[in-house]
Amino acid sequence: MSLKLYVRNNLKPAIGHITLIALSPADVQTMINNYIQKGGSVRMAHIMRNVLSSALRVAMKRRILHQNVAHLVDIPQYVS
Repeated sequence: MSLKLYVRNNLKPAIGHITLIALSPADVQTMINNYIQKGGSVRMAHIMRNVLSSALRVAMKRRILHQNVAHLVDIPQYVS
């Protein structure tokens, strides 16, 4: 799945209504928890967090954000 489709299908429906500045660790944790509770894999939950974290890292470089809230989220471990 391309990054653009991934964001459109997974991240945007869950947190797209929240502005970057208002996005909190609780919002990201809720997104991850809901995804896993609906049968999503832990591996994909890690990918979701990593994709979001990459976007937030760019926002930090541009001085839009002061911290990457995706780093503050707990996700269960997966076995590869």
